[in-house]
Amino acid sequence: MKDKIGLILLAGGVGRRTQRKVPKQLLLVGGKPMLVHSLEKIEDIPQITSVAIPCAEEAMEKTRYVLDAWGYDEAKYRIVEGGATRHESVSRGLSSLSGCDYVIIHEAARPFAAKADFLRLLEIEDYNATLGVSIPFTVAEVDKTGNLSGVLDRSALVNVQLPQIFEYATLAAAHEKAAQAGRQYTEDASLLYDQLGVAVRIVEGSEINIKITYPSDLVIAESIYRSFVIGGADD
Repeated sequence: MKDKIGLILLAGGVGRRTQRKVPKQLLLVGGKPMLVHSLEKIEDIPQITSVAIPCAEEAMEKTRYVLDAWGYDEAKYRIVEGGATRHESVSRGLSSLSGCDYVIIHEAARPFAAKADFLRLLEIEDYNATLGVSIPFTVAEVDKTGNLSGVLDRSALVNVQLPQIFEYATLAAAHEKAAQAGRQYTEDASLLYDQLGVAVRIVEGSEINIKITYPSDLVIAESIYRSFVIGGADD
């Protein structure tokens, strides 16, 4: 099993797309801030020794207040100022976790990633891996006029989920190369493959590990919480 692991928990939301005044990572699901749902899954995994939480400057004080209220000390759970983009926030998180052999990337907007998901990433032999699930619907390409121009083979596609795990040095090198090329990415498995040609293992994820983005997602999240978390299916 891997050791000396840092965790980047992306918490950069400011509530625009969820149409709330509260930063997204602090919105309540089942009466608990989304940020806390994720931290509870990893707090007793001994290999994870440090956690960086990139968030928007205007949300840092509120986020620290919530962490203190739920008993997450500043020595292990460090808030760092996020960047203008997700890509930049990951880079800043990496810089704050130097000395780790591996880094897990997760996002507070996925409160239903299970502890078992994190453990499987630690146990897998591959150094670089991400959760992913099959796509149960048709994905079409469109041209510049808005007309359908092709249909992708969904048997060769996955919906990439977080958490993900990477060798620290490899991911840092990929970010450095992307910076030199002026490239930005929306997630890091594709960054690693595109910039360095490094293979990333797909580990089976879960259909309930949704990312909360829009107001309707909060309604779905409450239903998942009642059915799977309170019901005992989420570990």
